Amino acid sequence: MCGMKTIVVRVDQWTLDLIDELCDSSTTFRIRSALVRDAIREYAARVQKRLEDDRDRAIMHENKELLDDQLEALISEQAGK
Repeated sequence: MCGMKTIVVRVDQWTLDLIDELCDSSTTFRIRSALVRDAIREYAARVQKRLEDDRDRAIMHENKELLDDQLEALISEQAGK
């Protein structure tokens, strides 16, 4: 448990029961902490991916005309060959 910090998280009874059920039926997550750590990592990765996708979409939107011009030039070049 090197480098681990302790935090307090409050959950409702339904969520706690779900966590316990998952731990009881899992060979990977035998303790609550492992399950919660994994869930947080997965959630954070999804959020980071969504933010990166949003940023990429914004960049593409801002540069739509330039990208359209480049695509048209590439198609014209390929058609000429």
